[in-house]
Amino acid sequence: MNNYDDITVTHLSSTTSDHKPILLQCLQNQSYGPKPFRFQNMWMNHNNFLQVISDFWKSRSYLGGMHGLASKLKGLKAVLKEWNLKSFGNIQEKIQDAERLATYAQECFEADQSDFNRANYNKAKAEIIMATDNEFNFWKQKANLKWMEEGDSNTKFFHAYVKGRRTKSMIRVIEDSNGKPITNIEVIKKMAIEHFFNQFNNKKSVSMSPILAYITPTITEEDNNLLTMIPSDEEIKNTVWSLSPNSAPGPDGYNGHFFKFCWEIIHKDVISATREFFLGVPVPISY
Repeated sequence: MNNYDDITVTHLSSTTSDHKPILLQCLQNQSYGPKPFRFQNMWMNHNNFLQVISDFWKSRSYLGGMHGLASKLKGLKAVLKEWNLKSFGNIQEKIQDAERLATYAQECFEADQSDFNRANYNKAKAEIIMATDNEFNFWKQKANLKWMEEGDSNTKFFHAYVKGRRTKSMIRVIEDSNGKPITNIEVIKKMAIEHFFNQFNNKKSVSMSPILAYITPTITEEDNNLLTMIPSDEEIKNTVWSLSPNSAPGPDGYNGHFFKFCWEIIHKDVISATREFFLGVPVPISY
C-alpha cells in the first residue's frame, strides 16, 4: 500500500446481491498541478545559504517599498529552487550516496590507518550526519506537529504523518452544477479555477451603510492616532520576531524562520514596505 500515491475505497450498488461490492483503486503518479514554493528550514544549515540570498538581494537593490519587496521575494523563489537542486538534490539519494562513500572510506582506513584516510573517513561520517539531519528537518517541517517534543527524530513517523495528512486533504470528487459527481482530476482542476474566477470577478457590491449606522464608534481619537502611527524600526523588528517560525507560511511560501534568519539582508525592504502600508499606499495585488 505504501507504494501508491493515492488509495480510495468506493462502495458500489448492491444490485441483486445482499452485499455491496467494494472497489479498491490504487493510483500512482497522480498529477495535481504544480507544487507551490515552500521555504525549507534545512537550507539555513548550508554554509552558502546567506550568500545566495545576499547576492540576489543586491542585484535587485533598485526596487523598494511593497512592490519592491514582493518582486524580490518572488524572484528569490526561482533562485532558491535552482540552488536547492544543486546543493541538496534528492534527499534520499544523498543519504545513499553518503553511506556508500562512508563504507568505502571506512574500508580504506581499516586497510591503511594513515592521516589522509582518517581525515577522509571522518569527513564521510560528517556527510552522513548532515544528510540524515536534512532528511529529518525536511519531514519534520512538512509534518508541522507543534505537540512533538524537541529532539524527537523519528523520520519514518513524520513521513507517514505527512502522507496521511496529504491523503486526507486530497480532493478526489466534486459535484458539478447539476449534482453529477466528477472524478477526473483535470476536470476538477478546471472547475476549481472557474469557480474562484467567477467568485472574485463578481461585480455585485453590498452597501455597508445600513449596518454601520447601528454600530457605535468605540475608537477614540487617541486610539486612532496610535493605530495609524508609523511604527519605528524596532517595533517592526519586534513584530517579525514575535512570529512563530514553524507556523504555516503565507501565500508566498516564506515562514518566520526566513525573515528572522535573513533579517540583516532584507530588513530595509521589510521596514520600507511596512511604512508604505501605514502611509496608505495601495497594497499590491501580489500580496
